[in-house]
Amino acid sequence: MTADPPVNTLRQRGLSESGELFPRLTFGVALRDQSVSRYVRTTTRLNLTLGLLASALLLFGLWLTWRATMREVSVAQMKSDFLASVSHELKTPLTAIRAFGDLIRSGRTRDGERIRKYGERITAESERLTGLLNNILW
Repeated sequence: MTADPPVNTLRQRGLSESGELFPRLTFGVALRDQSVSRYVRTTTRLNLTLGLLASALLLFGLWLTWRATMREVSVAQMKSDFLASVSHELKTPLTAIRAFGDLIRSGRTRDGERIRKYGERITAESERLTGLLNNILW
């Protein structure tokens, strides 16, 4: 036969008066192999551990999100800086080429030496532009 569980772990309830079929029958719930206080301690410890683990995972997820956001902001800033720099560097030789080409086309300068210098300048600026584009694309 099995021994009765300790009194402090047994909760009993008898049947109401209408249960005349088995008047002395009682039902009970008992914890196996541990007392109520030990069960409460174990459950509390488990709940605290799971809560701390969930909090740690939440903090780790927040840190990963913050890190990814900062990386995206940095990439966006680098892209913006790059586009601003490239835009400026490409517009400068194009403006010079257009200006010297307009001077030659307009016929304002009839001096052959000046036209030759303008042509040299156009060639130098177009080579500069080609070098910039090659640096960007390769």
